[in-house]
Amino acid sequence: MADARTGLTEADVRERTAAGSTNAAATAHTTRSIKDILVANTLNSVNIVLLVLGTALVAMGRTRDGVINLSFIIAIVAIGSFQEIRAKRRLDRIAILSTPTVTVRRDGRDVHISPAGVVLDDIVVVGPGEQIVADGMLIEGGPVTMNESLLTGESEPVAKRIGDELHSGTFCISGTASALTTRVGNDSLATSLTAAAQGSTAAKTPLQRLVDDVLRVLITAAAFFGLLFVAQGIVSETSAVRVVETATVTAAIVPVGLFLIFVVTYSMSAARLTRHDLLVQQLNALESISHVDVVCSDKTGTLTANRLQLAAMEPVGEQTGSGQAAGQAADDGRSREAVAEVLGTFANSVTSANATTGALRAAFPGRIEALADEVPFESANRWSAASFGGASYVLGAPEALEPHMPAGFEGRDTIDQWTAAGHRVLLFAAGHGTDALHDHEGRPALPPLEPLALVGFADELRDDARETVSGLLDDGVALKIISGDSPDTVAALARQVGLPEDLAVVSGPELDELDESEFAAAARRADVFGRIAPHQKERLVTALRDGGSYVAMIGDGVNDTLALTAADVGIAMESGSSAARGTADLVLLNDSFAAVRPAITEGRRIVSGMRDILRLTVARSATLGMVAVAMMIVNQVFPFSAGAQTVYGLITITIPAVGLALWARPERARTVDAAELTRFVMPVALVNLFYGGSVFVATYYITRHGLQLFDGRFDSIVGFALGADQASAPEVAAILGRTALVVFLILTGLLTILFLQPPIRFFTAPGQPLHADWRPAALVVGSVALLVAIMTTGLRSWLQLAQIPGWGYTALVAAVVAWTLTLRAVLRRTVPLISHWRRTPHDHPTPT
Repeated sequence: MADARTGLTEADVRERTAAGSTNAAATAHTTRSIKDILVANTLNSVNIVLLVLGTALVAMGRTRDGVINLSFIIAIVAIGSFQEIRAKRRLDRIAILSTPTVTVRRDGRDVHISPAGVVLDDIVVVGPGEQIVADGMLIEGGPVTMNESLLTGESEPVAKRIGDELHSGTFCISGTASALTTRVGNDSLATSLTAAAQGSTAAKTPLQRLVDDVLRVLITAAAFFGLLFVAQGIVSETSAVRVVETATVTAAIVPVGLFLIFVVTYSMSAARLTRHDLLVQQLNALESISHVDVVCSDKTGTLTANRLQLAAMEPVGEQTGSGQAAGQAADDGRSREAVAEVLGTFANSVTSANATTGALRAAFPGRIEALADEVPFESANRWSAASFGGASYVLGAPEALEPHMPAGFEGRDTIDQWTAAGHRVLLFAAGHGTDALHDHEGRPALPPLEPLALVGFADELRDDARETVSGLLDDGVALKIISGDSPDTVAALARQVGLPEDLAVVSGPELDELDESEFAAAARRADVFGRIAPHQKERLVTALRDGGSYVAMIGDGVNDTLALTAADVGIAMESGSSAARGTADLVLLNDSFAAVRPAITEGRRIVSGMRDILRLTVARSATLGMVAVAMMIVNQVFPFSAGAQTVYGLITITIPAVGLALWARPERARTVDAAELTRFVMPVALVNLFYGGSVFVATYYITRHGLQLFDGRFDSIVGFALGADQASAPEVAAILGRTALVVFLILTGLLTILFLQPPIRFFTAPGQPLHADWRPAALVVGSVALLVAIMTTGLRSWLQLAQIPGWGYTALVAAVVAWTLTLRAVLRRTVPLISHWRRTPHDHPTPT
């Protein structure tokens, strides 16, 4: 066992590390490992099926089709993995800034290391706001007060003394002590809970759940159609090569890259937000924050810069010898001087420094006294105390100390005046007859008190607070300030940063008097909550969520962890406790409150882009399935080839998805649901089926009957060398039909983008606004140019697409025009087709 004063030696640490007695296994990761990224992008069920089918095509001699299929998989895996790994590395570099450290005693010195560096028998120094990362036993100092809520579910603080156990996953609220580490890594009692506190798991967002549902439906459909087509091929004695190619194309009904597009887009957005001083610990929080309509926050660190200055100090009452210095007072001037001396000594002697004691130290130098007893500040108590020189002194909220003072306290007018000016007002008092600050069970307890002085502190407002608050309100996001300070003080500061003059204010004690329904109504109605206890923060967040609001909670202390967990989106300050950072989904680097609005904007932009990508992708999958089934029924010919569907997916989905994700505009709209998705996909797919099927059937039959004159000389017709299984009139007709169909579907697929993001009125549905950004339209033009390049170069023959004569392109253009007019008519008569087109900002749910 290590000596508490010196700790382990470097040799001891090396020995335990070599033996594997380290805490590395309990250390959570902000992002997935590179191995996990590669495995997730490669070994999914659809990729495996396509890989097997592509390999089978190569084995059967259809090397070109097999290579096309395999190249598509390799390209998706490579591009997706590269983008996610690049974003991961950037996030990991930023994450280092907010990684909590642990203080351990080694070779007689206190050193700061990462949680993973803790070894068995380490002496860990525990202080306020720090997380316990390995199980241990208190061996020196204390007592300390612990928050074990993440371990037990109970929010009541627990006092720990020498000999008591400390468990990983708990947090120190107050006090300082040393603990001997007894269990590390996977041996820790609460490794799983610690990982949960670090945000390693998260519930899926609405958009993620919808994508999962869509993929399940499409996978089921692809499997059913694949088995159907294989059975049909066997019955009709189709060649094994053709059966495998049919199965390969059918598998493409499942949009392999859809989930990948989501992950990459989230990762790129998370990396982009680091420029706004925001660290994303849960990627899906970017979607969650897009739905936020209420932000709950303490004023400290958000409205204010967490820097206090002494604004005023005024002695109160008669000084009757409650302390040596105070007893020296004989007149107001000497009383002020004597109280200032005691305040300075109090602030310089306490061991649990904070912004308040820092401001007192700056104003009153004072001396340092040995403490006989001490109670650090806790939000639940709203006071701190220390005993020295044979007397005890208390600094806290006036209403928290008044019950311990004689009746007739003078100073209420001063408190009201300072509070109205936005000052934080505390009462400094002395204890009578004892220097004990704990009862016989070790719980903090106040003796009878005599008031000495009122102390007023001025909060420094953040430079960006007014602009950020104004922006949030303009975006339809309500701001609720939840603080432990006086409600009137918080309200005064809230008005200074732009909240309305008639804002509603309620206090914690008032909330305690309300039943559940009244509490919920107060949570929705009020803008400022003062004198709030830690458990009330969680209750307020829960009440707002139960009332239908989507809530983000900003916190920085241990007492905020329950509220951060209860919120839809938890946001922690970088300078806050490791408990708050570990629980949060997002971390405000440099404590930048201004980063909240860009995060909401980025989230809305992601949802907007993903919504359109999802519509395009599902429309393409529905078109593939419906056209394939219809053509197999009409003329027993499968209408797609591996090369054709690859080009179709590349030009209409893969390339547009990148542009739509990058150029999406933030919109205050709900995530598209299954019904809304269907209302867009089905009209597009059905019109595609009618016109696309007509193009394929007409091309097939006209070509097949016209080929009777060519006596088997078909290579010059299609424009590439035919294989043995392709050199027949029906097969050549099918190749020409597939080529005409894929060209038609590519053109209509690109025009679908214009219906989603119309650059001119022609493409708009009733109530749908014009899309101000012309880049999607330019993307459509560029993609058409890419199609032309493919059809006029060697790529066409490599993909086994036939050459189309000039009159054939004229007919295709006529069919595209007819398709456009038909779809426009359908969309303009389907009201509301896409609900967010007709939604106004006033429709966005905002609490009253």
